[in-house]
Amino acid sequence: MASWARKTAQCVVCDKVLSSTGSLTMHMRTHTGEKPFECDTCGKAFVAKQHLTTHIRRHTGEKPCVCNFCNKAFCSVVDLTRHIRTHTGEKPYRCTSCDYKSAEPGNLIVHQRIHTGEKPFHCPECDYRCTNSSALRQHRKIHSGKKTFQCGVCGFRCAQSSTLTQHTKTHNNLASQRKNHVQTSSTSTSKKSATSSAHSTRERPHQCELCDKAFRRKNRLDIHRRKHTGEKLHRCVLCDKRFRRVRALKKHLKSHVE
Repeated sequence: MASWARKTAQCVVCDKVLSSTGSLTMHMRTHTGEKPFECDTCGKAFVAKQHLTTHIRRHTGEKPCVCNFCNKAFCSVVDLTRHIRTHTGEKPYRCTSCDYKSAEPGNLIVHQRIHTGEKPFHCPECDYRCTNSSALRQHRKIHSGKKTFQCGVCGFRCAQSSTLTQHTKTHNNLASQRKNHVQTSSTSTSKKSATSSAHSTRERPHQCELCDKAFRRKNRLDIHRRKHTGEKLHRCVLCDKRFRRVRALKKHLKSHVE
């Protein structure tokens, strides 16, 4: 009898063994795509009745699952279990290749791609690939032109948080350099230098707010700023390498044809 029960709970498509025939029925829907339980409010369908019940609570606002630690309420036991781990520190999902542990199964899946080299998320506009959807969303801001990250010191804006982090370091480095700077010039030399500087500024009205270097044309200042921010706007269409200057890109392109 036990042998017969085991066979009835085994999937004929992928050979997975389930604990009951009811579990097998739900599992088979992952292969067939069947979703018999439909929400009357929005039309979204589910493979299991319990999934529909949890979904309906998001419409009604019902949250029957309450945390014993902080009394925060949730729609489902799954959401509550995930939340409780923030109190207990439990991380049941472990990487088989290293010591990494996670409270979320999804985080473990993304982590394991470090070991496998898998990068399933790819940009439709260039050859960029990554391990998770969040990184892809950040990358695509480069193509959209949206600059959502802003420096609180100088107002510089960029598309990626990593670029802003790199940019912020330039402020810290400059502040440190200026603090440690020792003035060795004589008074007369200082006056002469100030006069020369004022004359230079008149000839070069576009001044960098990060290092005080000045330029005659604004486009030169824009190019110069990229040294501080790390931005490389000009991309090679053949190998995806990026450059700050068009001239550098053109020189690079020649390496592909030579």
